[in-house]
Amino acid sequence: MKKTLPNTMFTDPERSRLSMLRTWVLEHHVTEIEMNERQFWNFAHLQPIAEKPWVTFMGRTICVPDMPVEAQMHLGIPISAARDALEGGQPATGPQKSVAASS
Repeated sequence: MKKTLPNTMFTDPERSRLSMLRTWVLEHHVTEIEMNERQFWNFAHLQPIAEKPWVTFMGRTICVPDMPVEAQMHLGIPISAARDALEGGQPATGPQKSVAASS
C-alpha cells in the first residue's frame, strides 16, 4: 500500500530518526513511501554514505513528487507514469530513440 509520509516526520533534521520510519512502515504495511523534498533530504542525511542512492528504504520505493524531475532522474528515484504524463509523456529514463526500419 502506497502511503504518504506524515507531515510531522522528517521535517526537523534534529528530531528525525530512522527507527521512527521503520516503525511507521511496519505498522502501516507500507509498500511505497511518498515524501516531500524536504523530508527526502532529511532522510538522506540520516543514511550512511554506503547506502547511496536513497531510492528505497527497507525495500520500499521512495517517491518525491515535488522534487524536480531532473534531480529525481539524476538520483535514480522512480518517477510514476502519472507524473510522466504531466511532464509531457517522457519516460523517467529520458527520451527514447526511435529506430527506423530499413527496407
